[in-house]
Amino acid sequence: MGYRSDVRIAVSKKGYKEMLKYIEEFAKRKDLDKDDVIDLLNCTDFSCENKYQKYFGWDGIKWYDGFPDIDAIIEALSHIENEGYSYNFTKIGEELTYIEEHGCDGIKILKKFICCLSIYRARFADFLMENEMKEQDKII
Repeated sequence: MGYRSDVRIAVSKKGYKEMLKYIEEFAKRKDLDKDDVIDLLNCTDFSCENKYQKYFGWDGIKWYDGFPDIDAIIEALSHIENEGYSYNFTKIGEELTYIEEHGCDGIKILKKFICCLSIYRARFADFLMENEMKEQDKII
């Protein structure tokens, strides 16, 4: 059992690569198996990407501080923000009034932008995000 959340992250492609490098370093620092920590990124419930960004997330996940894979992602997002990459993070809890959002418009995105995450009736509207990203590819 436990409290479950729906989580989505939109990140620039270069920011995602930097996240992966950071997560590998995190695993070494914490003496964890890198594959165990990275596995969460390979087991998303939704994922799409275009030329500039990657959008992914999980439904009904136990997103708790103290879980090594969760901590790695949270720290990696903080790291890429400090490095100037863009991302958006949104978590919707079981209580429909609980929505946590944060992100940053990095200096390394030049004329490209990260699409805003779409929420419809306290659920993620992944199809809207996917369509917006396809349109972005056409105009940029």
